[in-house]
Amino acid sequence: IESEVRRRDAVQSRREIDALLEATGDGVLGIDLSGQCISLNRAGSKLLGYSRSEILGRDVHDTLFHSTPDGSPISREYSLLLEAVARGKPLESEDGAEMWRRKGESFPARWSLRPMIDGRELRGAVLSFTDMTEIREKEEALQRAVRQREEVVSIVSHDLRNPLGVALAASDLLLELPLD
Repeated sequence: IESEVRRRDAVQSRREIDALLEATGDGVLGIDLSGQCISLNRAGSKLLGYSRSEILGRDVHDTLFHSTPDGSPISREYSLLLEAVARGKPLESEDGAEMWRRKGESFPARWSLRPMIDGRELRGAVLSFTDMTEIREKEEALQRAVRQREEVVSIVSHDLRNPLGVALAASDLLLELPLD
């Protein structure tokens, strides 16, 4: 009976974890110590364009981090992500990070890698990631709006200085004129 209770608790825990992974809007990808994908949640599948069955067993570097945004290849031996997985170290993406979708297109991403530890044994890592396309577009729109505002302020301040300059010159002229 005790083993049945433990099994039921384990099944319940697994269901809760699965529900959490499915409820998030971020992609969550499990990676084993050799850099192979071992799991992917629904949001990650949607963001990357791979079904779970298509990505399981694929090399994470070769699938998602193989090139720079301009298409230049990134060698596996220089992969900070794979090194962090192997060492069990956390790692955060840098600004301007890109990931690759199934269709061969890159997208701006923010990601976080955390070691996956079972008791004291390192099992791999969990990569959570977010598509930053919409946020970057909004940042660019905000920067354009700020530039446009600065242009308007510059034009208005210039136009206001001109009439003031004319009035000041006229008042100087009136002060210099000898009046009876």
